Amino acid sequence: MGEGTINYAYNFILDNLDLIEKRLDDLHTYLENTFTYEERKVWNRADRDLIFALMKIEEIKNDMS
Repeated sequence: MGEGTINYAYNFILDNLDLIEKRLDDLHTYLENTFTYEERKVWNRADRDLIFALMKIEEIKNDMS
């Protein structure tokens, strides 16, 4: 694999991680603002999972930079 191909692959991955991170962040904000009191128990679990996913994406991006 040539250097240009590797650079393209890194850029492709980083761009897509940015897109995924943005979508998850938008989803997190939307869900956080729309749940009713009764749905909070479910939200608490989903919130932890979304935050974990966002942290892992950031970690991957930092490792690749």
